[in-house]
Amino acid sequence: MPRRKCDAIDRMIGQNIRFHRLRRFMSQPQLGAVIDVTQQQIQKYEEGADAIPAIRLFQISRALRVPIAVFFEPVVLVFSS
Repeated sequence: MPRRKCDAIDRMIGQNIRFHRLRRFMSQPQLGAVIDVTQQQIQKYEEGADAIPAIRLFQISRALRVPIAVFFEPVVLVFSS
């Protein structure tokens, strides 16, 4: 089976995972340990290179203590001046 290309949704979900992981001051290896995957796999999820199975997305949302729906919302970064 040919590897599927990542799409905009995969990238958006990955960006949201990274955003919320960093808000929790959690490293990729730490998140990987909590959900029982490698740091490399977390990196692929965050880059949007691999689609995330529903059970993993659920585990990530629990580990980061955020509702699963936040991964499907565009990331809006606000900087104060």
